[in-house]
Parts: sequence; structure tokens; C-alpha cells
Amino acid sequence: MKGLPAALAAICSASLALSAQPAARDPRIGVWVQQVARGAAPVRQSFEDLDDGRIRLRLTGLTVEARCDGKAYAFMNAEGRAAGPTYSCRVTGPRTVEYVYTQAGRDPWTTSTGTETVSADGTTLTHVGVRRDASGKLVESLTQEYRRRDNP
Repeated sequence: MKGLPAALAAICSASLALSAQPAARDPRIGVWVQQVARGAAPVRQSFEDLDDGRIRLRLTGLTVEARCDGKAYAFMNAEGRAAGPTYSCRVTGPRTVEYVYTQAGRDPWTTSTGTETVSADGTTLTHVGVRRDASGKLVESLTQEYRRRDNP
């Protein structure tokens, strides 16, 4: 019984140390430009670390501030009003993030889910996902590649 208080103290100390660990850094932090065929307009997206466990994603005139905790966060338009689409993410590895993007009531697809992976050298973001309509029917599978346009 004498060792029990010491063991409990050690367990409590270990628990506190683990809970004080910062959340995994989002590997996508930076500015990315989609690689498209010559003449096509590329998508530009940026991920900013807000230093409080949140990221800011800017994508095609919309902005969302979110934690990668699996919860849905609303995109805002340029006037700061909810724009309709929502975004959720979860960091699943040192270079990988899973996401869900919804745009309710829109055709031809309403939900996009997938994985974004940053290359080992940090220069390429590969986006692999699927888009589904409101009934859950597959609309398209996609693989998109983006190149970093900043220095992280």
C-alpha cells in the first residue's frame, strides 16, 4: 500500500503531461495552387495556422476558421456572413488530413470527402476524394495535385 500514492502521483503526472501536448500541426499550412491543364483556371487555397489550435482556410472567395477535430464549421463570405458550405477536418498523420466539405442544396454534388497528403519534401499537396449527391450517389472520384507557392 505504501507504493500506491507514489504510483497514483506518477499516473497523474503522466496524464497531465499528455494532456498538455499541443495538437498535431496541420501539414497543409501554406499557399497551394492547383496543377491544371494549360489555359484552365487553377484553384488557389491557403491554410493559415491561427496559433490557438485553429486553421484558417481560404478557398474561392470563402473563408473558414476551424479546428481539425471532426466537427463542422461554417464557411463565411467576404461580408463575414455564413455562406452555406461547411468544412470539417482531422489530422490523421504527420502529412495527412481527412476532410468533409458540404454544400447543401447544390448540384451536381453536395458532399466531398477525402484525404489530403503533403509530400515528404513539402512541395506537393495531393487531394484524393469523392463527391456525392444528396442521396449519397457517387458523382465523381477525383485526384487533384497542388504545388506550394510559399515557404512554410
